[in-house]
Amino acid sequence: MKLSLHERHNVEFKENWNSTELLKWVCGMANAYGGRLLIGIRDDGEVIGLTNWKKLLEDIPNEIVSAFGMYDADVSDIHIEDKTYIEIVIPKSKETLDYKGVVYRRIGSTLQVVKGGALLLRVMEKGNLSWDTYTMEEISIEDLDENSLAFFREEAAKTRKLSGISLFDRRAILSELNLIRDEKLTRAAVLLFHSSPSEFFPCSYVQVGRFRSEADILYQDILKGPLITLGNRVIDLLLTKYGHNLISFDQTTRHETAPYPEEAIREAVFNALMHCDWSSGQPITIKVYDYKLEINNRAILPAGWRIDNHSSLHINPLISNTFMYAGFVERFGTGIPKMIRACRAEGNPEPEYSIFGSTISFSLRPSEKYRLLLNAHRKTNAEDANVANVGNDVANVGNDVGGENNIERGGLTPQERRNHILELLERRSDLSPGELAVILSVSVRTIERDIAWLRKSGHLQDEGSLRAKQWIVLKDR
Repeated sequence: MKLSLHERHNVEFKENWNSTELLKWVCGMANAYGGRLLIGIRDDGEVIGLTNWKKLLEDIPNEIVSAFGMYDADVSDIHIEDKTYIEIVIPKSKETLDYKGVVYRRIGSTLQVVKGGALLLRVMEKGNLSWDTYTMEEISIEDLDENSLAFFREEAAKTRKLSGISLFDRRAILSELNLIRDEKLTRAAVLLFHSSPSEFFPCSYVQVGRFRSEADILYQDILKGPLITLGNRVIDLLLTKYGHNLISFDQTTRHETAPYPEEAIREAVFNALMHCDWSSGQPITIKVYDYKLEINNRAILPAGWRIDNHSSLHINPLISNTFMYAGFVERFGTGIPKMIRACRAEGNPEPEYSIFGSTISFSLRPSEKYRLLLNAHRKTNAEDANVANVGNDVANVGNDVGGENNIERGGLTPQERRNHILELLERRSDLSPGELAVILSVSVRTIERDIAWLRKSGHLQDEGSLRAKQWIVLKDR
């Protein structure tokens, strides 16, 4: 006789009871949706029955309790004609179960071993604990950095979202943010407020690089420190050293064009910090190219998660919650829409997302206007091959020294240009002739002649080696 029931995600047929194998199925079904395990049934639904069903009625419940502490699994005997099979009704577990140290889960009609990021996500879902929630034994409240806490107080006071507590009481702040459990600091507290969290989490930093191509890096920076201040430091670096706002003129009107909207950069950086899997051993990496800014971070992605159809991830809810109270983010789930709106408003293409394994890659691209200006800027400087070589290396310099990179044709008089050189060198004493040439839209030879004139006339002198030259602007000029 065949059953009218068929195998599906919560029903499984087995011909015999084998403790070693079938307890894995009990574990897998409990970790998924719960379900029914029928013993004495072939895969096609044919009832073959069991000869030892009476003994199994006693043994199976004991084995399930011994393996999982599960007392609410229902084991019963079902009689059809002259055959008897056993039905085990397995409830969905509120906690993640393992069998002999291995976590199993029923996925579709198969039994899968859960490991890596998926295992951590499963623990988070079932135990209501995230990686940043676990506590650390070796660090006390007194070990946290006062400057970081002071910065949070200042930002939280602006938002007025923390009320009823003293912002000058560090314990009260940490308790309100749920950063203390059982009088111990959570990992989130250390990442957010310790002066050097990388001592405990070696890859808790952000690496920023300027690239000419995928295989050709020009220069890079590594930013470490408490997450509460790290976000703004990264953003400032991207907007200055790694930014290159272009100046153009329409008759007498000066226009400044940024490659990417500041709001989009801000949202992208804080999004990466909130949702990075800091347990992965991989830092956040930011790559800046001529026509792209790319942010990569490791994340724990649920099965079936897609860029175009997903709910907001809460990988590090304590970190995200603290950022919200500080006013860095408005609320969960609004980051991507804000970035899209900012890009549309500035004429930039919408942000692009892609997933490579457990890494989420986010990309911003400049507007068509910016691309045209940059091409015109390079064409202006093409009179000298040295300038063309320098262009990629120092695309950041104009914004770093105040955005004075005039790209209009015609340019300044020699005296105006020399005065401008002195002003730039007062701000950045390490600028090279090539960098000055890019900023002022002239050839390197012109800058070298101007520097020679300024040195000869007593306005400028230098010190240091050829590789680390520093310019000194003489005040009496």
